[in-house]
Order: sequence, then structure tokens, then C-alpha cells
Amino acid sequence: MFFHIGKDVTIRTRDVIAILDIDTNSPTACTKDFLKKSEKNGKVILAGEDLPKSVVVCDDGEGGAWTVYSHISSKGLSGRASAGYRDNALFIYEKDR
Repeated sequence: MFFHIGKDVTIRTRDVIAILDIDTNSPTACTKDFLKKSEKNGKVILAGEDLPKSVVVCDDGEGGAWTVYSHISSKGLSGRASAGYRDNALFIYEKDR
């Protein structure tokens, strides 16, 4: 399954390693280091021209990862990523059920 994360960027759901919220979380030293290394290695994609609200870390299939900055919130991206699994899921937890 694929989902759109901004501009012309669409990724496979199974390649998502993490979706990080830029607005509310202050990154740890480890996260800052990872993001700096991604930029240094040219493994960064900007999915839009607006200020990013989230970072999506994706498996590159070669033992590394791509870092994608998106203007869509982490909550919105999480919803898009999980939407593809709803039809095939054996169990879906719904808090208000």
C-alpha cells in the first residue's frame, strides 16, 4: 500500500520506520545526529515548500534510510499510513468502541 506525504512524494507504507512530530517534540541528541547525517549523506527529501510539521523516516532498501520532511502533521500522516491496513486488518483497536 502507498500513501501521499506531500507535494509529489508517495511512499510505501511498509517502508515507514518512523513518523516524527517536529512541532511538539524536542529532538534527542540521537535524533539530531541522525537528521544531520541524513542531510550530510544526501538522504533528505522535502515533500512540499511549506514549513515542515513532521519527519518520515523510510527504509531505503539498502540498510539505510531516507528522511522526508513533510508539511502534513504527524497525526495526519499516521492516519494515511494506517488507512491502507484497515481493510485487511484482523483487529483494529478503536478507543471509543
